Amino acid sequence: MRAAHNLRALSEIFSVHLLVIAMYGGQQEQPSPEVLSCCAGWTRIDASLPAKTDSGWSLQNWWRWGAGRLPVEWSGWKHAHDEEIRAYCQRTRCVGLWVFRFYLVPWVKSWLDDGKQAWIDLDELESNARESQVGLLFRTGQHEAAARLKKEVQRYRDIERLYLPRFRRVITASTVEKLRLSQKINLRAVEVWPNVVPVPPASGGKPTSLRKAWKLFFIGSMGHFPNREAIHFAAEEILPRLQKLNELPVQLMVAGAGADAHRGEFAGLKHLEWLGTVPDVAAAYAEADLVVVPLHAGGGTRIKILEAFAHRKAVVSSRVGAEGLDIGHDRELVLAETPDEWVVSCTQLLKDEKKRERLAVAGFAYVTSHHGEKNLQGKLETLLRDLNPLPEMSPSRE
Repeated sequence: MRAAHNLRALSEIFSVHLLVIAMYGGQQEQPSPEVLSCCAGWTRIDASLPAKTDSGWSLQNWWRWGAGRLPVEWSGWKHAHDEEIRAYCQRTRCVGLWVFRFYLVPWVKSWLDDGKQAWIDLDELESNARESQVGLLFRTGQHEAAARLKKEVQRYRDIERLYLPRFRRVITASTVEKLRLSQKINLRAVEVWPNVVPVPPASGGKPTSLRKAWKLFFIGSMGHFPNREAIHFAAEEILPRLQKLNELPVQLMVAGAGADAHRGEFAGLKHLEWLGTVPDVAAAYAEADLVVVPLHAGGGTRIKILEAFAHRKAVVSSRVGAEGLDIGHDRELVLAETPDEWVVSCTQLLKDEKKRERLAVAGFAYVTSHHGEKNLQGKLETLLRDLNPLPEMSPSRE
């Protein structure tokens, strides 16, 4: 979602050609019509990862990167990609590259080596996001996976120091990420571009008298381990106790890509309603009484909270789930950490419709003020200043 919104913002001033690095295979389809409407053209490079890369990866000519063992995402890069990307940039007369996510650096290194301008949108610092998952894996008994990921954290830290300073400007999603960057790496220019979400028309939920069950809602990709762990936490630690404290049954609706592939992991757990991939989430939000974000690891800012605010829903979240957002407990949402706190917070909100409405109003005011699409307006002026040395700057540049 962040990439799509920033692409749309860039297309308002620049002529954008989209280069898709297809790293995880499978998807052969072209980008969505919404994305294509923002692009002057697009192409795809197959960069499928090897089947087994757990032990890290090193090139024969490792000196090319300035490091030995490298992150697994880099293993999809091939020498032929350099010429393919260079030819595409020449055909489209590209004057700058906008890179989304740091793990795509291998595919733009030749561009950087040629001394050309590039900007990078980190979304989140890869080393920090992975480090937060290491502790989560250890706590859930996955010690071997945690040890592998810990090595990956160090690999990313090493190459972040090497390569982030080479970009003309580094973009982050929050002031928290910007602060972390400044503490770890000396960068000449870091800027915050907030995550933005569309604001849908208001829609009413079911009157309390018509409810047959309380509905909690969680949305997130099931391919992301912290999302699956959050569902386990809710289903095992929260939902059974909520059933005992409420007259109506309590269900957790779960939406997100990859649900079918991972549903077996939750076999035997009660009170889960699997929605899978939902083309239009408005109906799910309309059905929900509360949105829950019981995350214990993550990075950047949580778009799922912003989306819930935009749909005018009260939210209960962990502190990690709300990280990076300038919001407060009992102001825009309710924060909970322990199972006891979660049970008490959810029970109180389910029984207090006025408080749910108050939080929903405050959350909606926050998201429209700080994370609406208008909040990206003016950010492009920075890029225009970066390109100022280029001759004959026109309103539409690639």
